Amino acid sequence: MIKNHVLGTAQFGKKNYGISNFSNELKKEKKIKIILEQAWNFGIRIYDTAPNYGTEKLLGKFIKGKKIQKKIKIITKITNLKGNTSVISQIKKSIKLSLKKLNMNKIHCLLFHNQKDYLLILKEKNLFNQIRNEFNIEKIGFSVYDVKVAKKILKNFPKVALQFPYNICNTIFDKINKKNNIFFGRSIFLQGLLINDKIKKGSLNLKKSHKNFINFIKKKNINPLKLCLDHAFSNKKLDYIIYGVTSLSELKEIIHYKPKKFINKKLESKIKSLFKKNDIDPRNWK
Repeated sequence: MIKNHVLGTAQFGKKNYGISNFSNELKKEKKIKIILEQAWNFGIRIYDTAPNYGTEKLLGKFIKGKKIQKKIKIITKITNLKGNTSVISQIKKSIKLSLKKLNMNKIHCLLFHNQKDYLLILKEKNLFNQIRNEFNIEKIGFSVYDVKVAKKILKNFPKVALQFPYNICNTIFDKINKKNNIFFGRSIFLQGLLINDKIKKGSLNLKKSHKNFINFIKKKNINPLKLCLDHAFSNKKLDYIIYGVTSLSELKEIIHYKPKKFINKKLESKIKSLFKKNDIDPRNWK
């Protein structure tokens, strides 16, 4: 098993995911199967998915075909909860549907996709213990974007799993105390923004900032993919690093690269200065 690596699957299912994925290659199931097969052969044992990615069935087919139900670990999510319906019934329904699609009888880590759903869950006493015991779930937590929300979650939920964006442009989650919680760093390439020469979405300001970034790293002779990997894997707070790929060659490059300790804070500050705060939040991309 490759320590700390988690393969993200959003690119395999969501249309127009990220900011720079021009290729239609990943829309073909055979191509995706090859990447999943190679990732498994390389030693990746944890895979990140979600109902709204549209990849649970795809993963389930792969899992069933290789008969790896007892070896693979799956991270999946609960989509937005509705306050006017029983919270526990929504959660149970979602888990059962995910298990069916995945051809699994257990989920390694279950996350709530909407960070604000913690407010509804707070009202349900022993909810985590109930679903953990009923569905044999090892880790439960939240997918978050905002540090303030993350701090509130950590204050109210002991030993929780948090999945949050972490890259050389966005290190705001360094501010939170890890304690006994599990941290998953995602979006280490900022959904492709930091490792591609061209982007197809975003404002004129973002495109200008991106161009300045590309020119800067080329001038400094910096490999952007290696830069992102060095930065993410140097963070000792992160238990796992989640990344997506758009090709088999990209997967191979990541797997075979041995990250070096990132200590250049001056470089980090310079790169951060090239982007405005709104630029590094994918929720603002159009």
